[in-house]
Order: sequence, then C-alpha cells, then structure tokens
Amino acid sequence: MIDGYSSVTLLKKLRSLTTGHGIIPGPSFAILAEKVASYHSTHKPDAVAFWKAKSAKFSSASGKLLIAQQNAGQIAVDDNASATVQIGVILEPVLAAARLAGVTPAATYYAAWALVLSLYSDSDCVVFGCVLSGRSTPIEGIMECIGPFVNTLPLHVIVDGAASTTDFLRNVFQDEVELSRYHYSLPEDGYSRSFSSTLALQLASPDIMGEGIMPIMKPRSRSIGDMPLTILIESDGMINVQYYVRAYPEASMRTLAETFKCAITSLCSPSLRIGECLEKFLDRRTRKKLQIMGNCIADSTTIPSIKDDLVSLFEAAVEKNPGGIAVEKGDDTMTYAQLNAAANVFAKYLAPFIHRGDVVGVHADRSVDWIVTIYGVLKAGAVYCPFDITLPAALRRTNFQSSGARVFVVPRNEDVEYVPGNC
Repeated sequence: MIDGYSSVTLLKKLRSLTTGHGIIPGPSFAILAEKVASYHSTHKPDAVAFWKAKSAKFSSASGKLLIAQQNAGQIAVDDNASATVQIGVILEPVLAAARLAGVTPAATYYAAWALVLSLYSDSDCVVFGCVLSGRSTPIEGIMECIGPFVNTLPLHVIVDGAASTTDFLRNVFQDEVELSRYHYSLPEDGYSRSFSSTLALQLASPDIMGEGIMPIMKPRSRSIGDMPLTILIESDGMINVQYYVRAYPEASMRTLAETFKCAITSLCSPSLRIGECLEKFLDRRTRKKLQIMGNCIADSTTIPSIKDDLVSLFEAAVEKNPGGIAVEKGDDTMTYAQLNAAANVFAKYLAPFIHRGDVVGVHADRSVDWIVTIYGVLKAGAVYCPFDITLPAALRRTNFQSSGARVFVVPRNEDVEYVPGNC
C-alpha cells in the first residue's frame, strides 16, 4: 500500500517503461523518512505552539456525525468491511467558483464538507481530517520518492451563517494553508484525531491508455484507513463516500452524499449567504418526508384541533380521582381535590394583580406549595415563569426583566429575600 502521490509517480514510470523510455530511480524512502523525522524534531516547538492555540480556540469543535449507527445484529460482516457510494459533480462550476474567490478547488470541497458536518453534528464549529501529501517538507528528493509521507491533520472550521460563500471559501482556504505549514506534525505535538470523517483529494492519474503495452483496465485506487467515513474526491469531480458497513446504513450514506453534492453546488453561488446554503440542503422530497414523519401537516397539530390544556387535563384528573395522591414530598401530601381547591384559591387571589396572558414569576423552591402556585397561575390565565432557587441574585434580576413579568410569587413570607430587586 502506498499513498496517492506515490501511485501517480509509479504509473508515470510504468508508462515510460512501456513506451521504451528509461526511468531514473528515486531516492530511498528509509533515508528520507529519517530526514523527515529530524525535520519534525527541529520544528516541533512551532507545531506545539500551533496546536495549543488551536485547542484553546476550538475546544468545543464537533467531529461526530449524528447518524443512527448500523444495527450490529442485522449485519454479519468483517469489522473492517467497507462500501462506497459514488456521486458525480460537474467540475466546471467548482473551478469557476474557486477562481472567483481566489482559492483552490480543494478549499471548495473542504468548505462544503464543513457545511455538511455542521448540519449532521448540529454545531457551527466542526472538525474533520484533512489528508495532506506530506511532500512540502524542504528535503531534497522528497517529490521523487516512493513511500507513504501522507499525514491526516484536524481541520477546524467555524460555520458562520451570516458570511457570504466567497468569504467562507476564503476563510477555509486560509485555514487550509495555515494547516499545511504543519503537515509534519504528530499527535504528540498536541492534537488528536477525535473526528469521525476525513476528506482527501486524489491526484489525476497519468493517461497510460493507448500507449505502449495496453493495461487490462484503467488504473484505480482505494483508500484504506481507520476512519469510519472517508470522502475521496477524484480529479474528474467524482465523489466516493467510503464508509464502514458496520457503522452506517447505506441509505444514510446515500443521503449524505446527495447533501454533500448540494453543499458543493450551493458554494458555487457567490450571491448566497452560508445560512441560505444550509437551507438548500433540504430538497422537496426530504422536506415532505420530514413533514410526514414529524406529523406537522396533520390536522391534529393545528391550533383549532387542540381541545385541552394543562388546566382542563388537570381538572379531568381531579374529577376522575379526587381522593388520589397528586403531590407528595416527604410528609407533605395533597390529593387531587385538595390541590385543585388550593389552586383555585390562589388563582382568585392573583387575578386582581394581572391581566390574562401576563407573565408571572414564581419562586421554584420544589415544595408542595410550588405545585399549587403553578396551577394557580395557569388557572388565572397567566403565563408561568419559574425561577430556580439556586439562581444568583444578579441573574434572577436579569431573567425577571427579560421575562417581562410584573408579579413575582413566593410560597411563604420567609422567602421574600428571593424576590428580584427590580420587581
């Protein structure tokens, strides 16, 4: 197994041999590997400082896709068995968008995957693996050497919905360029591969068809790694979503591939904002499916269909089981009938101080009286707004002001200290 750069180099040499030309042997991989290790040792302090800053800035970055895992009981495959979903993307718009933004086509694919990951991880700060060739180390002969210098580093991206597609592409490009300066770094320098997906761009294979000895088939490659999900971008725009069969269902991967294609297409529109790109991910078919699954187009989810509220449901329970225990805390208990009676008394007391729909702040001390207050507020036609007993005084004042409440209720006189200062 070799990396993509090495395979292209080998194919070029193979073409040279089959057409009667000679080849120049490349340098020893073992010798160059030692030089790369020496380079890392010399520049390690720079890498450590870089990853320390990244860790502080992106401590909350999400790298896991929230996709239902494959049910292991329904499949019987080898742990490392993988499958691939292919989807084609027209290359010209990608190249045009990259030229307009002044970035590489690779940045477009990285940015698109960041959008997909943001959607699938429910986070605007994401991280995924960026596969680097490792050939930019200033060591003589490294470009001609056959061997695996490839390295996978975490690429962190902030997805700002207000940013334009052009600005977003440029930001991702700058992050990519910055990351490539530390292509030699290792996990010991301060980063971890705590992400579940990687993205790699394949180099164009040399055209060896039609010259010299004809090959049996056109050259092809396959990625083998320890990531459950790898996105391979071929030079002709073909996207290969390679995944562990034990980890993800095929249907989910097909949807993921379509979403990635949509993300790429959206980023080719310079007039769009990133938030608008994200909205385009849900096509008509997907929206309809979500509406059906979410039951949001059924009559039972409309406001006119609602016949009961908390008060009517509670009163129905009172009528059905008046002597049953409704609330119990320690030695304090209340039957449904007692709770209803107490709530009615409080609702009548509260009514002169409010209008229907007003917000009422309530000291939530987790007592039986607190439950009485909740139903009293609702029976009076007001909106219940709890204030937890553990809230600091300053936050209590801020929340009271934000709620728009004019009344604050405490169960007992000794709890008056919890009344917000601005009430």
